Amino acid sequence: MQRLILVLSLLFFLGTSCKKSRPSGVLKEEDFVNLMTEVHILDGYIVSLPVDSARKVIDPLYLEILAKYDLDTATFSKNLDYYMADSKLTGKAYEGIVNKLQAEEMDFARQDSLKNVKYQDSLASAFRDQRWVELLNNMIMNAKADSMEMSPAEYTRRMYELSGIQYMWNRNLYTGFNEKPISPGPAPLPMPGGAVPTEVIVEDTVKKEPQVDTPVRPRDPRFKPVTRPKKSMVTPLKLE
Repeated sequence: MQRLILVLSLLFFLGTSCKKSRPSGVLKEEDFVNLMTEVHILDGYIVSLPVDSARKVIDPLYLEILAKYDLDTATFSKNLDYYMADSKLTGKAYEGIVNKLQAEEMDFARQDSLKNVKYQDSLASAFRDQRWVELLNNMIMNAKADSMEMSPAEYTRRMYELSGIQYMWNRNLYTGFNEKPISPGPAPLPMPGGAVPTEVIVEDTVKKEPQVDTPVRPRDPRFKPVTRPKKSMVTPLKLE
């Protein structure tokens, strides 16, 4: 029994002596992860600045982060040496750093999306209020329009006006009243042998072409006209 107690005591002392203790002035692993997360975020911010501006703010910003953890440049280097000397501590620490950075990125994206939704909703509300103001002004200024007879197209246009898609209706569907055709139709073909003047459609006006007489060239007197013999009106007798 005494031998067993002695062996266990030796193993305990060997384990505690081999275990590397954290020296004074070195942060806990959780605090070190938080510190390095803020440092890496600040690194990204410094890189995005122009060179002249970065030189002015780089030292105060880093010293402000170190002051939150009661550190200076010397103790910060001591913490880096301690956690970077052991590959296991380095891997474990940076695993936590990466997880915190990903969580910060997701939180930033969520807040940005909420701001964007709020901004879009405010724009939609402003446009909606503007449409209602225009509609009320139109009802006041054009009070006689409701007493006039309206076509189905006008009823449909007013329905689209209230629904907020009047622009699509005006652009693609609604043609309006007394609107001229977009393109002129084909010109009528002249009738053969007739003297009826043709009509040519040029844009929105109708223009009549004058009838021009074709000049006839006189016959050359040296040539006689060709005459064909007339058929005899007497029928020949049939011999039996």
